[in-house]
Amino acid sequence: MTQEALHHEAADPIGFRDLILKAVKGTEEDWAFIEEHFKATPPTKENLEWALDMGLSSDDQNIRDFAVTLFNMSDMPLGDGDTEKLSTALQDPYHIVRIRAAMALRKRGSKDAIVEHILRKASDENDPDLGEQAEQCLKETSTQN
Repeated sequence: MTQEALHHEAADPIGFRDLILKAVKGTEEDWAFIEEHFKATPPTKENLEWALDMGLSSDDQNIRDFAVTLFNMSDMPLGDGDTEKLSTALQDPYHIVRIRAAMALRKRGSKDAIVEHILRKASDENDPDLGEQAEQCLKETSTQN
């Protein structure tokens, strides 16, 4: 666990730090808990700022995955600089980070060819659930301007 990941404090009854620790542990149950938590309590602006400033640049692939998951669980718009930072995750060595980043960008209206390519290729990554989510993302966003 990186020290910078532990320094984030949010006004969250479960504790943002506890969610980061679950992401680092990375079991299926931990990820299910994280997703359910953010369905009930969407990520805050501070959570997204942490993701952009610290999470996306972590050496730990699970923390980077957690960071892009925050964007998937939020509808909060991004500024241009924020979109650029999130776009760097499209080149991540971990396929799950690339796919989740592509979904988050597409959800916010991106029509970039690389985003579409990553989403269309997601079903080839040997993760059926994530492939389904990527396919659903393409269907839901195909009518966006």
